[in-house]
Amino acid sequence: MSGRVRQWTERDAIKLAALKDMAEANLPLEQVAPHIHSLTCRNQDAYLVIYYGPHRLIPSSRRGDPAPNESELNGPEITVPGHLASDIFLGADLLNFLSKGGARVAIALPLHLIAERVERIFVEAQF
Repeated sequence: MSGRVRQWTERDAIKLAALKDMAEANLPLEQVAPHIHSLTCRNQDAYLVIYYGPHRLIPSSRRGDPAPNESELNGPEITVPGHLASDIFLGADLLNFLSKGGARVAIALPLHLIAERVERIFVEAQF
């Protein structure tokens, strides 16, 4: 298999730094890595939150049916053992999510701090 060599981007380095932080915390990388795969750069007070918590069951619909309305999206809550979810939150939104029981267990990565750390390295290395 052949491919082109490409230069690392800041986004690549941010993902690697996030994985490094998770590895140093002894978290199972096979479970957290998929949540880090699609990270984007954040300059705001943003957090990647990987969490275990309740999910809403939403009734299935056939292709072409109208989109469900709000009342149809309020199905029963279930928790699936071992199933992790992730979202990116701004600071105040994260506190709101956690205080309303959105997660039973949560790990928060401060993306803005990781991005700052990586940016300093890129500046020092003159990439």
